[in-house]
Amino acid sequence: MEFKGLLCIDCWESSHLDKYYAQLEDKINFSNLESIIVANYELALDSINDLSQYNTLEEYSWTNFNQDILLSMAREARVRTTSDTLKKYFNKHTFLILSMSGLIHHLNNVVPHIKDWLVIGGSFGDCTHHRPVNFSELTKLPYNFYASSWSLYKDDNSLIDFDNDSLSWTFEENGFYRLGK
Repeated sequence: MEFKGLLCIDCWESSHLDKYYAQLEDKINFSNLESIIVANYELALDSINDLSQYNTLEEYSWTNFNQDILLSMAREARVRTTSDTLKKYFNKHTFLILSMSGLIHHLNNVVPHIKDWLVIGGSFGDCTHHRPVNFSELTKLPYNFYASSWSLYKDDNSLIDFDNDSLSWTFEENGFYRLGK
């Protein structure tokens, strides 16, 4: 399946994730992506070295002011950095969005034509289930969100168990799991 949208949750720079990011490079056709939304919490504010932050500040500070998107950047700021591997693929269509209301605004007003999103990043715990942008909240949106065993990482390197998750996942013939509504 060729995705046009990529949602990155807690894709931080870390040497223990090098294999994971190499695997993503093998599996994802980054040149086909029309939008990358970064939901990396605990990031250091750095619009010089992180294009997702720069684009968000340019778009939502000046052109289309959105207080919620900007305040969530400040509220969630800490010291981490976004994966250098992923930053190679960032472009003018990459934005840091850290709240559900900000995500809904961005999806509806900037990329409403993208209906299918691949989710990558930290999995099954704080990252995907308890952050402000999380799988439970994504089930309420009129978009399809997909994941696979290779698109999500776990700190203990165990396999992702979609069948025993608290949320409903449907296995699709394309090898991805679609988040239920």
